[in-house]
Amino acid sequence: MSLRKCVVVFSIVFLIQLPGFAGKQKEPVVLPCRPIDAGAVNEQSKYQWLIALIDRQIRFKLGPVGGLSTVQENALSAALPSLHDYAAFLDEDAFRTVAGKVGATHLLVQKFEVLQHDKAVNYYAEIVTVAHRKIVAQVEKDIPSDMISVGVDSCLATLLTQFGVRMSADGTRLLHLPVTGASYRSVKELGELFLKEYDTSFSRKTLGQEYEKIIKKDPFMLLANYAVGLLFFQMKEYDKAARYLKELLDLTPNQTALYLTLAQSYRLGGRYNEALQIAVLCEQNR
Repeated sequence: MSLRKCVVVFSIVFLIQLPGFAGKQKEPVVLPCRPIDAGAVNEQSKYQWLIALIDRQIRFKLGPVGGLSTVQENALSAALPSLHDYAAFLDEDAFRTVAGKVGATHLLVQKFEVLQHDKAVNYYAEIVTVAHRKIVAQVEKDIPSDMISVGVDSCLATLLTQFGVRMSADGTRLLHLPVTGASYRSVKELGELFLKEYDTSFSRKTLGQEYEKIIKKDPFMLLANYAVGLLFFQMKEYDKAARYLKELLDLTPNQTALYLTLAQSYRLGGRYNEALQIAVLCEQNR
């Protein structure tokens, strides 16, 4: 690869990381709070996997939504170190305490309760201002257990509409695009793998293999593609990371935050031309 092309690749990848590169428009900054299990006994939830699943799904869907910004997970975990300790109880006040540090103007508060006899999940969510604790949007719905992801997407769409967010056609499509399977068993399996990401005793290699098994059984488990792509990138298995991220972005091209990781995967794997193509494509999709 020529020196000129090398400079272009590194320059564009650097530009993608610049905050506000797409423009400086004031907009609400939403902090998605970790879901609370309202049915937990002594603040100990039996459904930590569901907390992790809903949390990951909401963050994935909110990322590319126009008209608002979302507090990034790495910034939030730095301000709130217990974020990924799913045995710890984190209520709305825990997130409100760090809202100022991460620049949030609104909290997205979520609660759920598993209704065993009805085989359903009661899901409640609201968007509330940080400054005055004013509820500006809210939704509540009983969701069949085998439709939990679809139901959460529907609730999120209702919240954003009430909040006054104008969705583009691509944004609306992503919001309603299924990102997990329909089987309760497979969705639970995926949520349990999310928990293992933060279990230091669990092998990263084994975790990657388990994600790949889920994707092989159901290629449309997009949240699994998302997770395993980032995992392989962290493990420096750049070709594998690129494969799963590219498959994901082919279906969700407005997930611009992932273009950087894909471009870096290609670059670090020695695939410079593809890195350049992805970096340019990112700017086209902003």
